[in-house]
Order: sequence, then structure tokens, then C-alpha cells
Amino acid sequence: MRTAKWLVNGLGNVLLGLTGVCAVFLAGCILTGCTPYIVLSGSMEPNIKTGSLCVVDTKAAFHEIKTGDVIAFETGSGSLVTHRAVAFRDGLIETKGDANAVTDGLTTSEANFRGRTICSIPYLGYVLSWLQTGRGKVLAVTGMATLALLSLWFD
Repeated sequence: MRTAKWLVNGLGNVLLGLTGVCAVFLAGCILTGCTPYIVLSGSMEPNIKTGSLCVVDTKAAFHEIKTGDVIAFETGSGSLVTHRAVAFRDGLIETKGDANAVTDGLTTSEANFRGRTICSIPYLGYVLSWLQTGRGKVLAVTGMATLALLSLWFD
């Protein structure tokens, strides 16, 4: 019984700690003008893996981007792409995915530029993507409720 109580309290503390870290991360993003995005393809591997969570500085200025910066831009279909800036011509940025053999061409103008990627957290995007599904939400809430009830029962 003592081991079960220790386990339930430990899991509860870990869950509470993770929730706190996520809250601080999201508050930091809001306060600094950053937006998190989930990477859906492998075009930037091995530097940014599929399923990573990329943090994009949406306050970054288009004219301050340099060759080698990883930027986020919106395509004509409305999807967001994260690729590396490789050249500049006529007020446009030519981009290329690190894993791609050829460039995207002159794809990014100031109008479709969304920001500069400042960091990526591998695999966290998979977790967040799963938590956005119906099954993920139900299992997360059920797990938290079960831990809360077990904590009350052991106390």
C-alpha cells in the first residue's frame, strides 16, 4: 500500500511539473511573439526531424534574414513550410530544405514570410499532435482524473 501511494504521488508530481513547464513555455511564446509549429515532413532532416516542435519568432523582420537562417513561410495552398534561406534576389528569398537536392526557387516574399525559426524540440510535435485528437484528449483527462482520485483515496 505504501509503494502504491508513493507511485501515485510521484506520477501526480511529474504530471503537475510537466503541466507547469508547458504553461511557462506557452506564456513565454505569447510574451515574446513566438508561435510553435509541428513539423510534418522530413525536408529539414537531420537538423529538424519530422515530428519536432519548431518555435518561430513571428516578430523577426523579413529584411534581417541572412543566408543560413531557417525561416517559416506560407505557401500558396496555405500550408506552412520551414526551410533554410539560401539566396536573395529582387526582394525575394530562395529557400531549400536541408534534405532536398534542389532549392524551392524564389518562394518567399515579405507577404508570405511568417518568421525565423529559433529552436526545435525533437518529437514533441508527435505528442502535441496526439493530444489534439479525440482519443488523446480523452486518455489525458482520464489519466489525470484517475491520478487525482487515487491520490485522494491514498490520503
